Amino acid sequence: MWQDKNGEAAKILPDYGWKEQDGVNLYPPSHSEICKDHPPHHESLFFDIHEALAVQAVKHITVLLHDIWSEKCPGTMILEDPNSLVDRAELDTLNQEASKIARLEQKLAKDLGRNFAQDSESDPRVKSLLNSVDLYISHPSGTEWWHSIFREKLSDRIASDIDNRNKTRKLRGPAPMPNAN
Repeated sequence: MWQDKNGEAAKILPDYGWKEQDGVNLYPPSHSEICKDHPPHHESLFFDIHEALAVQAVKHITVLLHDIWSEKCPGTMILEDPNSLVDRAELDTLNQEASKIARLEQKLAKDLGRNFAQDSESDPRVKSLLNSVDLYISHPSGTEWWHSIFREKLSDRIASDIDNRNKTRKLRGPAPMPNAN
């Protein structure tokens, strides 16, 4: 059984600095709340954020794919106007950030004795595409592409979303104590 510092039975939870309100712990959302319990028809803040992040990544990668495709196969293209998804100034900014992250990933791969995909690629456009993958799957502390999306999506909705989530949690009752045996 889990015990607190006084030897009493206790539920051990990380201290996020969140407070208790009306008998409900105001902890960050659980994995279940983010993934399963918030499909789009619930108009969830979590769904809105992950959708906006995914859309940004898809726009960037689609423009890069368009550029590669139209160069390799003139006369065929993925998009009529790639600037309709991401303008060239934004594309340059994203590609610069992707290059920065790729350099960090390249060093990490070397330190860990792993292969780095971009090292075996000679086409600079394909390298740029691979760099963008590193940008979108890297640890968020290494990049800032997602900051504006979070600011936009969180600005007015976070407090009401937490209140709604906690109302739901309160209806579920307390979590069972884990058995440490």
